[in-house]
Amino acid sequence: MGSDDFDEAAYLRANPDVAVMVERGLFRSPLDHWQRAGSLEHSAGRRRSGFYEHDLVYDEETYLRLNADVVALVRRRALGSGYEHWMRHGRIEFSRGRRHAPFVASTQPFRPFRLTVGDAGGLLVGAVDAEPEPGVALTLRHAEDPEIGVAAGTVACSPSLDVQDVMRRKRPVRLLVVRYPAFASDARRPRPLVLRAGATSFLTSRDAGMQAFFFAGVRDARDFLETGLRVAETDAATAAAFTDALVALVLARLQPPIDPREPFAGFFLESLSRRPGEGFDAGGWFAPASAEVTRVSVFCPETAECAELSALSRIARPDVLETLRDTPGVPADASLGFAGFLPLPRASAITPARLVFEVTLSNGVARFFESRDVSKLL
Repeated sequence: MGSDDFDEAAYLRANPDVAVMVERGLFRSPLDHWQRAGSLEHSAGRRRSGFYEHDLVYDEETYLRLNADVVALVRRRALGSGYEHWMRHGRIEFSRGRRHAPFVASTQPFRPFRLTVGDAGGLLVGAVDAEPEPGVALTLRHAEDPEIGVAAGTVACSPSLDVQDVMRRKRPVRLLVVRYPAFASDARRPRPLVLRAGATSFLTSRDAGMQAFFFAGVRDARDFLETGLRVAETDAATAAAFTDALVALVLARLQPPIDPREPFAGFFLESLSRRPGEGFDAGGWFAPASAEVTRVSVFCPETAECAELSALSRIARPDVLETLRDTPGVPADASLGFAGFLPLPRASAITPARLVFEVTLSNGVARFFESRDVSKLL
């Protein structure tokens, strides 16, 4: 890390012992300490940086209160602290929705993140109040690499989207997506990536990490996917790789952690038949009781298309109820089957590989279920 990217004041606030060591002449400066010792201690979970995003959001008390397995490791002295677990394992598990850490949305704004696509470069994504002013030159700088210009076709801004954190707290955001090329410096290491609009820093991603955000609904996922595809498809040679990465990201961000206190919920697509030029007829079952379901929507990643299941009918399914009879939250008299029409005219021209269903319950909670290999049902 160069001196331009090192936040000395933040580092000293998080590590007052460093100032003492510098005063005693053990290190020439806080940057010298970071380069010779601090960065390694940080990677091991024994020192805060004070400026990386995964440090700014972390709270030891909250993390330990919500993760009993981490507490057990600390008590056995397998780890020195919850922060050490966070640095080594937890922040990755958290970003993938597999670890509870609901301190993000309440303490920090939506932070920029990067989606890397192998040797093709990647996408910088960040929340903005408004798009950059027309005519203002945009540039990118990664670590010590020379600053490069941003072509107009490699940047796009989404409409307002609803996103939520692991506690399902929602907030509206507009996401700016910028495609960047591969950099000479090692992109796998934490290096700042800065988007400038003229002389102003517009978005700054200090590391490649991603916060655990989730799209609130399939239409939000669709709108983000369409925004990303606008910049991904400007380069035919890498379009397929970027498209695959965007679809994978969108599908992963439609699966918020399930509260164990919620009743069991499941979804199974059993039949799918085509109506040429119109869409598909679908049938299957879901739980809990279909009486609690107010809406079923579907998202087709192959076409970035959404629709709401129309003509929804509930069908008695004794075989499913027999399977679920001892499952908490599923009433004995539930009517679990469904049948309906999915108006996906663009998708009717192709055979979709998978569909994502959004099942909205009467309490407003949405659950998402991915049906893979649906082409075998046709």
